Amino acid sequence: QCQDISQYIENKIPVINIPVGYVANLKYQFDINQKDKNHIISIARLVENKQIKHQIEVIKQLVTKHPNIQLNIYGHGNGLSEYRQLVEDYHLSEHVKFHGFKTHINEEIAKAELMLSTSKMEGFGLAILESLSVGTPVISYDVDYGPSELIQDGFNGYLVPQGDINQMVEKIDQLLNNSQMMQQFSINSIEYAQQFNEINVSTKWQNILN
Repeated sequence: QCQDISQYIENKIPVINIPVGYVANLKYQFDINQKDKNHIISIARLVENKQIKHQIEVIKQLVTKHPNIQLNIYGHGNGLSEYRQLVEDYHLSEHVKFHGFKTHINEEIAKAELMLSTSKMEGFGLAILESLSVGTPVISYDVDYGPSELIQDGFNGYLVPQGDINQMVEKIDQLLNNSQMMQQFSINSIEYAQQFNEINVSTKWQNILN
C-alpha cells in the first residue's frame, strides 16, 4: 500500500509506512508444543466480505483426511443463521463452531494450530498480527493490502489467490501433515511479530513527530 501511494504521487514526497496497530505484550505465556491438534481458528465479522462460506467449504474438503479437524469462528454479524444452516447441510456441526464475539481472545488463538482469513479485501489485520504473536501461523487470501504486510508466504503462513479454496485446502493439509513444518512456522510467526511490538511502533511515530 505504501508503495502504491508513492507511485500514485510520483514519489514527490516521502511516504513512511507505520503499522496502525501493535502487539502490546509479546511475553504472553504459552507453549507452542501444547497447541490443540487440528484446531483452526477464525476471527471475523459474519458478513459477506469475510467469505466465511469459503472456510466452511475448506473444512468440508479436509474432514475426510482429518476427522478430528475443528474450526472455531469468533465474531458476530447478520450472516450467522445462513452459515449455521450451511454447516448443518454439510453435516459439519461437530467440526465448525460459532462462538460469537469475545474479548481477550489471545488464549483461544494461542491454542490453535492455524488461523484462516478469507476476506475479499483487508486492511492491516490486527487479528492476523495477534495470531502471529502467539505462534499461530495464518493462511490467508492474498488481497490488498493487509495480509501480505504480515504474512511471508512459506515462512509464517501462506498467501493463496483470492477465492482459491482448493489451494487453501492444499496448504492446510500440508501443514497438518507435517508437525515439524508447523512448529517451524509457529516459531517464525513469533519472530516476525517482534517488529510490531510497542517499542518499535512508537519509535517510528516519535521519529516522524520529532
